[in-house]
Amino acid sequence: MQKNGNNMLMKSVLGLSLGGGGAKGLFHVGAISAFERYGIKFNAVAGTSIGSIVGACYALGYSSRDMRELISELGAFKPSFYLRAKMKGISLEKLIEKVLGEKTFSDLKMPFTAVATNLDSGDYESLTSGNLCRALSASSTIVPAYRYVTIKGKRYIDGGYTNLVPVAPLKKLGIKKVLAIDLGASQKSNISGVKILDKVYPYHGVKVGCRSSEKVLADCVFEPDLSGYSMLSIKKFDYLYELGYEYAIKNIKLVQEKLKIKNIP
Repeated sequence: MQKNGNNMLMKSVLGLSLGGGGAKGLFHVGAISAFERYGIKFNAVAGTSIGSIVGACYALGYSSRDMRELISELGAFKPSFYLRAKMKGISLEKLIEKVLGEKTFSDLKMPFTAVATNLDSGDYESLTSGNLCRALSASSTIVPAYRYVTIKGKRYIDGGYTNLVPVAPLKKLGIKKVLAIDLGASQKSNISGVKILDKVYPYHGVKVGCRSSEKVLADCVFEPDLSGYSMLSIKKFDYLYELGYEYAIKNIKLVQEKLKIKNIP
């Protein structure tokens, strides 16, 4: 469990970094399914935005099948789901809570970090304790669709504005080898977090979101071409899942080599 993370880290060697990307996050679930097939288990996980939600499910012990079933039961495959939730005034935290239930970091089975942007400092922060669903909503709150999330007096928004692919939090934990998945590697973005946030908040110090700021620290990086998809490609969840699975299967030998994993058939 998270509260015993220091003891677990003595034996931890593999870390998984899951980048943000909205609906493209089903790629993460497909990749995890491939890792399950080959018996590859990670000892710690960090995520940004949708990567934090998938990462939390992984850290809770959910299988890739569990994750797909939870999303299906929630009705998240339907675009109208989000519109209805917004119209009813349901917060992102409550939506996540519908999937995961009322959880804290102490319910996790391995060390987990949710990355969020601190709206007041302009830096990203690693959230590792307290209310799990609130931390995930902080990591995933994209303005102006949702209002910032307050945790212990600090205001947070989507971690993708400052750290889309979090690797340093895992390295700081002492994780020896990290696999990072960048869902936005094929996209060239000229939109800065500053320009977006200046229209919503009076604070002007938020740094430009960087899609590859930390993936260079990873030992193995997945950079799929998802240029045909967007963070709103909700109807293509199944396709994105299959893409993640096939990409991971195709690169399983690379994972073995870079992460020094033995006995993969």
